[in-house]
Amino acid sequence: MSPLPLLAYLAFAALAIVQPGLAVQRLSRTRLDPALVIPLGTAWCAGTYWLALVTDRAWLFPALLAVAALALLVPAGPWKLADGPSLRGALPPFLAVLALLAVACSTRWCRSTPRSTWVSPASW
Repeated sequence: MSPLPLLAYLAFAALAIVQPGLAVQRLSRTRLDPALVIPLGTAWCAGTYWLALVTDRAWLFPALLAVAALALLVPAGPWKLADGPSLRGALPPFLAVLALLAVACSTRWCRSTPRSTWVSPASW
């Protein structure tokens, strides 16, 4: 298995989601909140992709991503993180949910067929 698809996905996520999420916060001249980077970036990515589809201008999506990248170059003062809990505080709940999902999917309720399609318990 080649690591190239994973690297391509990570590059896309960094360029199309993380970078606009940072840019939106910088342009609004607020402190950077790490918890908002992904949601704001995803909204930017979805909105610009939708706009490119609706207007039938494929070049619009990368052009608006470039605008967001240029927005990071605008001098807006020093980069400061927002006050609030650290990301370390999110680790225990994340691990608890991960453990719950691992236990739930290891039971007979989470099965797939040989073709990797999910099977509902009602169809057993």
